[in-house]
Amino acid sequence: MRREEARGNRSIHRTTIPVPLDRAIEISPTGEGLARALNTMIGGAVSTYIAGKISHRQTCGFEDKALVGTFFVPGEQAAKKLSHLFLGGPRELRVFDLTIERRRFGIALENDRDHFRRAVLEVDAPPLLTSTIELATIEGEWISLQMDGFFPPPLQRDVSGPLRFANRYLEFVLNFDYEHAGLSFDYNGDRIVPFEEAVNMVEVGSILARPEKTLTIRFKGAKLDLAMGPEV
Repeated sequence: MRREEARGNRSIHRTTIPVPLDRAIEISPTGEGLARALNTMIGGAVSTYIAGKISHRQTCGFEDKALVGTFFVPGEQAAKKLSHLFLGGPRELRVFDLTIERRRFGIALENDRDHFRRAVLEVDAPPLLTSTIELATIEGEWISLQMDGFFPPPLQRDVSGPLRFANRYLEFVLNFDYEHAGLSFDYNGDRIVPFEEAVNMVEVGSILARPEKTLTIRFKGAKLDLAMGPEV
């Protein structure tokens, strides 16, 4: 029925649902057990079912979820390029054969589909969690910061993408596959910062200027200590 409605067939206006004999006995001639039987047949509460049908009628079956799309990324570094889209901030990726389609009742519509030979995807992925980052020196300087964590989805088996922790002036990227980590401190004076944040920026800059320091990542009871050399 939904497939016919998706095709625009408006002649369907009544549906007959056969009730097995054993189910009819459960309902009984007086109607006892009717609510329980209806909940079983429609897979939930009657009010939820009716609300869903009303929504389908109001939207003509078009789903209000994200559009479905497919695309192709050429080259051996395709997985790496895709993973970088999820590291936060506006990021772009050039793709080929991009197809975007809308759906009604979960069914793709052939007459509502767009195809692009070449396109540019722009993603500004939100952080998945927050983590505590600690910076310390052997002289006793120490600071703890709350930073957003960005983690790309696993796109290849046994291959993990980079992990990125960042706030508005500090960024730390950790890549286990390449056994590499990079930290950058950047504030170009384009915004007015609160006093507490300004103090934190001065303390971070002072620690990073030291020849030897350590960085500690804490998340849900886990702890990772990393030594940072003078080249940072």
